[in-house]
Amino acid sequence: MEKHYKTNWLSSLRRCIVLSAALLFAGSLAFAGQPLSGTYTINSASATGGTNFKSFNDLSDSLMTNGVSGAVTVNVVANSGPYSERVSFEEITGSSATNTITINGNGEKIVNTASSSVIELKGADYFTIDNLVIDAAGTGNATRCIHFWRGADYNTVKNSELIISKWSGTSSSGAGYVVFSNSTSTPRSSGNHGDHNRIDNNKMHNGGSTSAIGPYWGVIDYRSTSTRGTGDNRFTNNEVRDVYFYSFYLYYAQDGQVVGNNIHSQRSGANTSYGIYYFSGSTGNGQIKLNDNEVHNMDPNFTFYGVYPYRCVGGSEPVEVNGNKVYDIETRTIYSVRPYFCDEFECMDNEVTANSAGGSLFAFYCWGSTNGDLSRNTIHNNESESGIYGFYIYYVTGNITNNLYFNNNADNFHYGFVGGYQTSGNLNVSHNTVAITEDVGRFIYGFYQYHFSPLGSANIGYRNNIFYCTADAPSGVYAAFGWQYLEDMDWSNNDFYFDNSSTNYYGTRTYTTLAGFNGYVDNNSNIEVDPKFVDLTKSDITPSNPAIANYGVPGYATVDQKMVTRTACGPDLGGLEFYVDHNASDLVFTGKNECGGYSEEITFDFNNGTNVDLVNARAFYTINGGTPVIEEIAQIDANSSVTYTFEEVPVFHEPGTNTIQVGLLCDDNSSNNTLTTTIDITPAPHSFDITADETTYPGYYRAGSMGNPDVTVPGVEVEYEINNPAKYDNGRYGTSSDWSMVIDAYTENGTMVTSGITLTDPMSGTKGTLAFDPDPAMADSTIFLALTVTDHLTGCDSTFGRWIYVPHTPDVAWEAPDACDGDVVAFVNGTKQETGAVEYMWDFGDPAS
Repeated sequence: MEKHYKTNWLSSLRRCIVLSAALLFAGSLAFAGQPLSGTYTINSASATGGTNFKSFNDLSDSLMTNGVSGAVTVNVVANSGPYSERVSFEEITGSSATNTITINGNGEKIVNTASSSVIELKGADYFTIDNLVIDAAGTGNATRCIHFWRGADYNTVKNSELIISKWSGTSSSGAGYVVFSNSTSTPRSSGNHGDHNRIDNNKMHNGGSTSAIGPYWGVIDYRSTSTRGTGDNRFTNNEVRDVYFYSFYLYYAQDGQVVGNNIHSQRSGANTSYGIYYFSGSTGNGQIKLNDNEVHNMDPNFTFYGVYPYRCVGGSEPVEVNGNKVYDIETRTIYSVRPYFCDEFECMDNEVTANSAGGSLFAFYCWGSTNGDLSRNTIHNNESESGIYGFYIYYVTGNITNNLYFNNNADNFHYGFVGGYQTSGNLNVSHNTVAITEDVGRFIYGFYQYHFSPLGSANIGYRNNIFYCTADAPSGVYAAFGWQYLEDMDWSNNDFYFDNSSTNYYGTRTYTTLAGFNGYVDNNSNIEVDPKFVDLTKSDITPSNPAIANYGVPGYATVDQKMVTRTACGPDLGGLEFYVDHNASDLVFTGKNECGGYSEEITFDFNNGTNVDLVNARAFYTINGGTPVIEEIAQIDANSSVTYTFEEVPVFHEPGTNTIQVGLLCDDNSSNNTLTTTIDITPAPHSFDITADETTYPGYYRAGSMGNPDVTVPGVEVEYEINNPAKYDNGRYGTSSDWSMVIDAYTENGTMVTSGITLTDPMSGTKGTLAFDPDPAMADSTIFLALTVTDHLTGCDSTFGRWIYVPHTPDVAWEAPDACDGDVVAFVNGTKQETGAVEYMWDFGDPAS
């Protein structure tokens, strides 16, 4: 039945206003049946309507009901949370790469106290969640921050906090920050959960509660061989912490990428932890990348795995395990980087450092991995109470180059490289450096190749490596070892250096000398030379001994560990290149026939003959083959020249022809490194000096040099004795005779000193003297007394002298009142001094004082 009501004019007016407003906003009403497009808000303080949603679920309901017709941006109003709810976003009609749905959280929080996901992407595509705090506060195993499933594609979660704040379980069916699974109850349910999703720059943690709280899984993407999908889910630049077991777990995922994440601070109580575990990954149109992650401070009770791809296979692009750093791990057994049964892989530029194992430490464990490139990795400053395996390469093929192993400390044993059982394929182990300096309780192996059967078609070569050992090992130090068949490998141009008291071995325990080993492998190119590392205590393992420069076989590494181009015709041994061929040219020195004491700068051109910029390149000069003067040139650009003038200027006193040689130090090609010129010197007065005598020198007599001058004060005249030149007698002194001298004095800043100086000429049988009493105005000055002696027969002269420092002196003023015997007397000190400190002493002649 229909009812009719009468209204007054005021209620009718109000109704018209409301209807007009509704018509005005009909194009963007959240509940008007029109697809969403444009900008909206979530604000719990306002009802759902217009462009606002009171809750995340109201937004989800509207999207599901209305779909979208354009890009949608939803801003969570600041200070409007927290929102206590669980929200599910499903497939939205109209969403696409252009019609995206973005939720800007503005740092607000959504929290779910139930044991389920906070946000569920159930087939939802093209969502972006930005800067939202997502707190999964459940205690049951289904607790999750975000759940992807049923084909949720092209979604992004970024700049957000993902918090598991209550879960403390230990079940593998347990909680996770980000879960890709086709089940709401277990994270390990295979299916096409979603592809091409991005999880970027988020912080995943337990919210600051105790270390006993946190999820079993950090990020899990669990699939099967039939549900790989197109893959390409990427997890980048996230901080992941407080995880009980797996921080990242990818299972049968395709083209997954875990890049640039900071993984640390494992939840307490676990026996095992995994930083990144990627099982049976494959490549489709993309690439597997586990790069540039830091995994640290994860300390389970027994076993730790850092970056662990297992049976991952590369395609047109290799599986990448590059640029990771594993450090500060302390547990029983450590597997730092473990490309295990991986094919077509790269494992490059990783660093394993500062870890401590109660048992064994495996830095790079590559068992069964083929066609790999294991290069430019560094293992240093690790400790093990058992032993350290640097590069574990059984059944491995590929290139293993430019790796460094140094400053590691193990109680029982070291294996720098340990491998074997290759019967096919190529294995190139070249340009690696192993340096062991700490004693062990059992044995040390530099390069260990284990074969009980012939190599077959395998082509194995160990070339251009350095093994350096100054440690003792009671059971022996082995540079190169294998039970047999080492003679079937190429052992070329390696440097095996020992400096210890242990027994040193090569080969099959038969050879205790390098000559014996070289004969066994039929190659005399292996040497025993100290590489002279620059400073191993400071982790600078760059060699400096030119004996191993350019000694390597070309063709096995075009760059060194730091990507410096190697010399093509003869690379340096070990992981680091250190000498190249430069040359010197255009020596400038004008002096030809000069008097003794002649001084002139030496200038030449340093020509950089490589495509590498040089820093602190060393150059030298010598006079008559004496002690070289060595200086550093700060910068020389690649393939360019620098004109350099030596700062230390030579002074020539040696009569006759003097030979000047200028050149480059530490260069491989000595034929173009040195330049030579000569200068003829006519003797000047020499072998004379001025010396102080304690009887005539009441000042403080030191060396008289600028850095260590003599000391005197105004009113205290000091006197020096002038020892005449060896060539002349004092009786032949005078301007009209054989020789004469004049005195000049000046301060260190060049101000002439004209007062307080007395020069007494020498006479037959009497030496000359030089006296100096400084003027008080010279306080705090360093003064040079310069004697210039002229040889009137040759016209040559020379100058010698002494430096004297004149300190400030105190104006002493003591006031001592009269007193009777036995009185206590107070002395008044009125002494003044312009600068510095004054020390006092007194003596009243009282034996007891």
